Amino acid sequence: NTNKENPERILSAFIQQYYSTPHQIPEEIITEHDIDQRGLLEEWLSNLKGVKVKIRKPTGRSDLKLSKAAVKGIQTLSKEKVENHKILAELKRQLKLPNHPKRIEGYDISNIGGEAPVGAMVTFIDGKPAKGLYRRYKIRARGPDDYAMIREIIKRRYSNDEAKADLIIVDGGRGQLNLTLRVLESLNVKIPVIGIAKRDEKIYTASSMNPIKLP
Repeated sequence: NTNKENPERILSAFIQQYYSTPHQIPEEIITEHDIDQRGLLEEWLSNLKGVKVKIRKPTGRSDLKLSKAAVKGIQTLSKEKVENHKILAELKRQLKLPNHPKRIEGYDISNIGGEAPVGAMVTFIDGKPAKGLYRRYKIRARGPDDYAMIREIIKRRYSNDEAKADLIIVDGGRGQLNLTLRVLESLNVKIPVIGIAKRDEKIYTASSMNPIKLP
């Protein structure tokens, strides 16, 4: 096909797209393949970065070792991505989700006798932790009322226009699940929610009267 017939052009286009932000551009790019209009691409990258950028083929043993390590790393990441996709596809099937769960958010409450309660949100993108998207909420509600705390953090999270999850997980059973669904409904937000009871790890969903127990 076209991709196989023009690898030089494809590689050139990839480099232009990948290094579109100046802080990502290295001073040297090593590739085993020829690149279409290499001189113009070097000039473009140099202007973006503000210093000379060189694109060259590997010349010595250290270059070849570096290239092989990079290829191996890419292959490992590709395998992980495929495996994560399979797991998430199975999760979609087991929970009867309408969409592939690309973004998953989990919520939990921590408090000691109602003192200094804190809410936490963790986020996974494509099955991997996205720690830059983790959030901690200082709870304003008073007293050891987990329901009021969950209501508060879900409402605060989804009262804005930030990216929404494909699946929400709350710590707790049927009560926490139904409460979260009611809060989302009041905000006109439609997101699948499951509750996980820690004691027996049963999964509560809105689509089934009985909890799910995964193997």
